[in-house]
Amino acid sequence: MAVLRKVTAAVSEGVAEYLHQAQKMQLLEWLQKADGTKGRHKIVLAAGRDGIMLPIRGEKTYKEGSVATIAVYDRRGRRLGTVYLDRCRKRINRPCPAN
Repeated sequence: MAVLRKVTAAVSEGVAEYLHQAQKMQLLEWLQKADGTKGRHKIVLAAGRDGIMLPIRGEKTYKEGSVATIAVYDRRGRRLGTVYLDRCRKRINRPCPAN
């Protein structure tokens, strides 16, 4: 289990620098695709968030885990895709992304 956690952390650290830009490019691509569709609805850019209280091994209190989502829907109301945004926690030694 420790090896899996190390691999997961290494992969996460490796892609973190590029993730924000990749998510922006993906959203722009979906918006462009939605703009080319026909239908009776307007294009929708939907933002959402959710959270859960998680027990942390070795700690007496629960910690909040949360995620924000941004989804793009076309003119027919079909979801073209969703990106998931993490919440930067104070204990992680990396800055929150700007924009």
